[in-house]
Amino acid sequence: MFYDRLYDATNKRGDKWKILVLKIGSNDLTNETAHEFVHSLMAFLEHVQNQHGINRIVIMEILYRRHTDQYPVEMDIETYNSIVAAANQQLKTLCENSCYMDFWQHYSLQHRRFISRDGVHLTPEAMTRYW
Repeated sequence: MFYDRLYDATNKRGDKWKILVLKIGSNDLTNETAHEFVHSLMAFLEHVQNQHGINRIVIMEILYRRHTDQYPVEMDIETYNSIVAAANQQLKTLCENSCYMDFWQHYSLQHRRFISRDGVHLTPEAMTRYW
């Protein structure tokens, strides 16, 4: 699993972090339910917070994909994006009930023109808004 690599990487660092901004990739959402994905992520974040004494965690919204024949997703795009929506809602709710986590929504990136032709990555224009 993806988080196994992160556990290994964070355990090798002995320094203390004050804030963690997490941009979540979405490839695992084709193999897991939204609940499983969020549960694994929360377990990882609890580990990192305890290991590094993080005061604040910012979880960035998982971006939706658009349909493309160039790089098809293992499931239809509507199903995939509904899983993304469910995961985002669960993350947002968890952050609202947390004193140390915030959920960052990308309101200005919801337009289709900001997703490149591959259906996954942001366009150069979107990247300027993103950062």
